[in-house]
Amino acid sequence: MTFQFRAHHPSAYFRFALILLCLIAINITGIALLYPTFTTANEAAMKSVILILPWMVVLLLPSVILAILIYRSFVKTYQLTFTENPDDHPKLTVEQLDKRGNSTLRKDFNAAEIIEARIVDFEDNHYCNFRFREGKFDLVIHRDSGDFENFLNALAAFAPDAIKIAD
Repeated sequence: MTFQFRAHHPSAYFRFALILLCLIAINITGIALLYPTFTTANEAAMKSVILILPWMVVLLLPSVILAILIYRSFVKTYQLTFTENPDDHPKLTVEQLDKRGNSTLRKDFNAAEIIEARIVDFEDNHYCNFRFREGKFDLVIHRDSGDFENFLNALAAFAPDAIKIAD
């Protein structure tokens, strides 16, 4: 059985926070460099009916757009396939797919290598934190991006002790 999901690695949150801090620093530096231009424009704005909202959009919109693009770049498409080997040893194959659907990274796991699949419902965000014994392949699966119910049933048959529900 094959399933495709949008997912990212747990370290993406930390990397996103660092890059966001860098974007804020760049934004502050840009404002400081353009301060003379802003004061001249502000003097002209005080004589007319220009509100502060256009200034906020001009100053903050580039950082917001870059932050969204950076976060979206962390999310990749993964294909998870449950297979039965001829030796009767089932395995889970995790493949990272590129935009054309070609596999760029592939790793096979047996049931003992899956530490947990924790189902998380945080407000309106529905995730499944998928942890493997070799931590660099851990994934945060976006449950709404694929057929999660059938995937969960296949995972329960493959590694029943790994499934946990977060409180």
